[in-house]
Amino acid sequence: DSGLAAKLRSVFSQRPIWSKNAVCERLRFKYSANAVSKHLPSVAYRFNKGPWRMMWIRYGYDPRKDANSAQYQIILYRPPKHATAELDARKKMLKANGLLAKRQKRPDIRFERVPLKATTIYQVCDVAAGNPVVVDLLGRHGELFNDTCHDQTGWYPKSVKDQIKKYMDEALKERLRKPLDAAPPPPLRPGDAAGDKEAEEEGAEGAVAGDRAQSSSGAGGAREEAISAHEDEEEEEEESEMESEEEGALTNPNDIHQMIRSLRNR
Repeated sequence: DSGLAAKLRSVFSQRPIWSKNAVCERLRFKYSANAVSKHLPSVAYRFNKGPWRMMWIRYGYDPRKDANSAQYQIILYRPPKHATAELDARKKMLKANGLLAKRQKRPDIRFERVPLKATTIYQVCDVAAGNPVVVDLLGRHGELFNDTCHDQTGWYPKSVKDQIKKYMDEALKERLRKPLDAAPPPPLRPGDAAGDKEAEEEGAEGAVAGDRAQSSSGAGGAREEAISAHEDEEEEEEESEMESEEEGALTNPNDIHQMIRSLRNR
């Protein structure tokens, strides 16, 4: 699909590093995760280890040479073990209320909902966009940044990562006290102006795709479920790979202030 390939080139011209889920959201979920996965290698590559592992990186861009790439590093979040029972119960309730499928179709990339997996992969910039506290944490630790990047652990010191995960644990505890959460529509954010125009131009295309989806039934529905299951398996495999790697101490960039400004303007 040359149309999808062109849209991916546009997406990576706006930001050099994306998760697959973030790309799908940026494209307003007009394409399946499977289709996006198929075309991503035409515009980007991946590291199989290190602070950007499993993320898609625009060809020609090396995050190890750019301190501002710190904001695109991953956060590998594992909920505390004591929350396991509550998370399992919430997942069952979501499924019983017909909300689980909606969540799976539109994954949360900003840590705005309760994560239900044993391991969830986020990017710093996305979590900061959904949680202003994280922007403050990054800013408060600016003095710890260095001008070199460790090939396994990136730009951030371990203290920053630990502070972010501590906040996430506390936020998770608070969110588990609240009612069930559904999947909201893709949010419109200040930095999405160019994408908003593109989305409007694609309105007719999206309507046609929607009509086709509604007209599908029987075998079509079964095929969609099979694709969804395949995509879930791919994500689980990626997360399993990441869990098997040790996370060492981190170091950080000089230009944290530029990164913070960028995050606050998103």
